[in-house]
Amino acid sequence: MKMEENRAKTFKFVYGMVIFLYLYHVAKRVEAAIPCITDANCPCVFPLKPRCNFGYCICEEMIP
Repeated sequence: MKMEENRAKTFKFVYGMVIFLYLYHVAKRVEAAIPCITDANCPCVFPLKPRCNFGYCICEEMIP
């Protein structure tokens, strides 16, 4: 009886890890590119300069 409970817990743990790793892998592959037409459409924080490149926003460092 105890062996079956341990096997069930192990199976649940492995099953949960497979689901978690799959979701992490899928979320990691999502590109968070923001579509744009002009540089003004791109939101960037201050030290970065917004730029529209091939229809997607890029935040670049400002070169002094």
